[in-house]
Amino acid sequence: MPLKKAVLCGKTDVVEFLLESGYLPHEGDCLLHLLATQSEETDRIRLAKLLLPHCPIDERDIDGNTPLHLA
Repeated sequence: MPLKKAVLCGKTDVVEFLLESGYLPHEGDCLLHLLATQSEETDRIRLAKLLLPHCPIDERDIDGNTPLHLA
C-alpha cells in the first residue's frame, strides 16, 4: 500500500526509495494504470521509468484495460 500511495501522490523520491529497498508492487495494484490516469502535475515519465521494470505493461485492470488504453 505505501508504494501505491506514493504513486497516487506523485512522490517520485518515495517510489524510488521503496523500490530500491526491495518493496515490490502487489499483484493487481495496477500502478501504471494509476499513473496513466493521474490528473495532477507529477513527473510521470520518471515514475513510469521506475515502475516499468516491476509492473507488466500489458497488465489488465478490472475493466480489461492496459495502461496504454488509459494514457
